[in-house]
Amino acid sequence: MILCSQIYDTLVSIVRKDKRGLSLSIDDFNYTVVQVNQRIYRLNYSNFEASKLSMDEMDSFKVIGHTINLDANGKGILPANYFHLVGDPYYTHTTQGRRKIDLITSLEHGNRQMDYLTQGTVLYPTAFMGAATSAEDMSIHVTPTTCTPIYIDYLREVETPFLDYYTNDTTFEITYMAEGVTVAVPAGSTSRSGLSGAVNVTSLTKNLEWHEHDIPQIINIFLGIMGIQLEGQDLMQISSSYEPIIEKE
Repeated sequence: MILCSQIYDTLVSIVRKDKRGLSLSIDDFNYTVVQVNQRIYRLNYSNFEASKLSMDEMDSFKVIGHTINLDANGKGILPANYFHLVGDPYYTHTTQGRRKIDLITSLEHGNRQMDYLTQGTVLYPTAFMGAATSAEDMSIHVTPTTCTPIYIDYLREVETPFLDYYTNDTTFEITYMAEGVTVAVPAGSTSRSGLSGAVNVTSLTKNLEWHEHDIPQIINIFLGIMGIQLEGQDLMQISSSYEPIIEKE
């Protein structure tokens, strides 16, 4: 895990050195870090299990043996944080144990259903992916419909990072809020959400789910989106601060 505040402080330190005198607000950070986070996730996914490094990077996003109950039509709803299947779905036959579900296209499913010899059976079931009732969810359709529940291993989506804070009304000093806590905002300060005075605020901070050796890449992508070119020497200094760097095989 990488603290959002750690990345923000590093970026502010770099940006303040920029000859153009640019600055970076926390709100700007929260907007841009979403793009950075997704870009790193997609880069790591493109190399998924191509090396031990990529396995280490993505293993924390694996969900193993997630249960999906099918309705009477053999349809099951995939979890809201679903991103991609890892391997094939499966279910447990009453006498034969674990059985692989052959994942096929909807076109192939239609063709197979027209022939008794190629139809899905309880020993050799089939499935295809489809839409669900809501735009953000996906579904899986299993034949025969009696193969319930089914189980999937999948990669989940990365959590959206966010840095929450409150500001001293007099000095304008910013205090970062930790993740997963209720913060007592002192009198004379205002939370990011606009609450002022001595109030309790639930922190919305969500830290990045990456590793320390990913920090140079995060910084570099962040600055690239902001249109700031980092000098090679500065990048080396940042990289050396987070040794050891794990090399790809």
